[in-house]
Amino acid sequence: MVPSSVGGDAPIAELVPHIRLRGVSKVLRTERGAEITALTGIDLDIDNGSFVAVVGPSGCGKTTLLNQIAGLAEPTEGEISVRGRPVRGPGRDRGMVFQADALFFWRTVRRNVEYGLETQGLPRAERKEYAEKYLKLVGLMEFADLYPKELSGGMKKRCQIATVLANSPEVLLMDEPFGALDYPTKCQLQEQLLNILAREPKATVFVTHDIEEALFLADRIVVMGKGSIRRIVDVPFTKPRASDLRVDAKFAEQKAELWRALEGWLTAADETADA
Repeated sequence: MVPSSVGGDAPIAELVPHIRLRGVSKVLRTERGAEITALTGIDLDIDNGSFVAVVGPSGCGKTTLLNQIAGLAEPTEGEISVRGRPVRGPGRDRGMVFQADALFFWRTVRRNVEYGLETQGLPRAERKEYAEKYLKLVGLMEFADLYPKELSGGMKKRCQIATVLANSPEVLLMDEPFGALDYPTKCQLQEQLLNILAREPKATVFVTHDIEEALFLADRIVVMGKGSIRRIVDVPFTKPRASDLRVDAKFAEQKAELWRALEGWLTAADETADA
C-alpha cells in the first residue's frame, strides 16, 4: 500500500515519530494513600529503527517509563502514541523483554517461542516456520528441544528475545535484560542484539544501569533523575559496532563524560535534599 502524504511531500510515517510521549506524568499511590511522583512532564520522540537507552539511578522512573510505553500502566497525565495511535494498554505492536526470564519451564525452547503464535491461532506448520526462523537468528536452533532448566543464563535470555521477536512487534522494549549476566556473556548478547536489529530494525527502548552498555548499543541515551529527563546524549559511534569499540579511546572519553553528567546531577540532587 502506498503511504499517504501531506501536500504531496513526505509520507505521514516520516513526519510522525514512531513513539511519541508528550507531557507524560505518573503518580503512584501507596496502600496507605500516600502519593509518589514517579514521572514528571516526559517529552520524548523515538523514530523507527532508532535505539534509545535509558539510564539513571535506581528509583528515577526508568522502568515506570518503559511500562507506560508498553501499556502496562496508564499515565496520570499526558499522552503516549505509537505510529500516531494512542497507547491504551498492551498490544502486539510492542514486545517486552523483562529482566527476569519470562519462560514457561514446562515447554521446550521451540514451544516457548511458539507460544504467542499459538494464542494468535496460527497453524502448526506456520508456527514451526516462525519459531525456527527466530531460533536461528538468536543461535538456539540446535537447542530447540531442550527445556529452560537445561539452558545457561545467556541462552535463556536469547530464548526470551526470540519469543518476543517471533510475534513481529514494531517496538522492542527491554528492561535491563542482561543485568544478571556475567560480563563476557553480556557483551556477546549486546553484539548479537545489534546484529538482529540490523536485520530487522525496530524502535527500541532499552533500560539499563550500565553506562558502557548504553554507549555500545544506543543511538541516543536518555539520562533520567527523579522522574524527569535530565539530558539526552547523541552517541557518536556509527553502526555496525564491534567489541574493539569498548577499548577505543573515544569510547572511554564518552563513557567518562556520561558518568560526569550522571554524577553531577546526583551530587546536585543530594545537596538539594540536604538543604
